[in-house]
Amino acid sequence: MSKKIKEFVTYWGPSVADWSDTEKRFVIERDETILNDAFYDLATTAGQTAWQGSSREEILARFDRHVVEARALIAHPALTAGPPQTWADLGCGDGTFTVALASQLPDGSVVHAMDTDVRSLRDIPPSRPSVEVVTHTSDFTEFPWPFADLDGVLMANSLHYVREQARFVQRWSERLAPRGRFLVVEYDTDAANRWVPFPISRARLPTVFERVGAMSIQDVGRRPSTYQRAPLYAVSIRPVTEND
Repeated sequence: MSKKIKEFVTYWGPSVADWSDTEKRFVIERDETILNDAFYDLATTAGQTAWQGSSREEILARFDRHVVEARALIAHPALTAGPPQTWADLGCGDGTFTVALASQLPDGSVVHAMDTDVRSLRDIPPSRPSVEVVTHTSDFTEFPWPFADLDGVLMANSLHYVREQARFVQRWSERLAPRGRFLVVEYDTDAANRWVPFPISRARLPTVFERVGAMSIQDVGRRPSTYQRAPLYAVSIRPVTEND
C-alpha cells in the first residue's frame, strides 16, 4: 500500500476502510490539485467528523474535479463562519456549485437548489450529511419563490439568462436576511451568444446591483473557462449597512 493510500485511510478512517486500492487511487490520483487543495483541507478541519459514516458514493462525489474547482472559485470566509446558514442556488443545473457551496457551510445549514430540469435536480450528488440540500423544480426567474430570509443567494452562470437583471436582483434582495449576500459567478464578457444571451461582465456588474442601494462588491475568484473564451469570475455582493 502506497504512502498516500495509507494517509488516505488514516484521515478518513472507517468510512473508507473497505475500499479497494483502486477506489482509493481514484480519489488520490484523479487530480493532484484535489489532493493538495481540497483533500487535506477537508480532512484536517471539518472533514473527518462531517464525513464519518458517509457512503462511498458521497465521498467520491465530493472529490469530483468540477466540484473542487467550483469550491475554490467561490471560497469566502463568510461561508464558513458562524451559525447555520440558509442559501438559495438559482438555476443550479447539475448541482456542481450547489455541492461546492454546501461543502463550505456550517453544520445544520440548508441550500435550496432551484432549476426547471427535473433530471438534473435528481442527479445532484450528495453533499456533507450535516448540510441539507432541498431541491425545487421551478423557474428561478418567476415570482413568488418558496423561501425568504436567506443568508445568501448563489447565481452561478444563471444571471446571464435574465433579461431584466436589475429588476430581478432588486426582487431577490428583498428575500435576503440582514447582512445577507449575493454570490455571483459569471463569464467576464459583454458579447452575447446563444448560450449566454444576456452577458454581464465584471465591469458592468455594479450597474446591475446599484438599484438595490449601496453595495459592497468583493472579488472572490477567477479562472479560465472550459467552454468560453472569456474567463469566469466570482464576486460576493452585500448591501452596505450603518455598521460598515
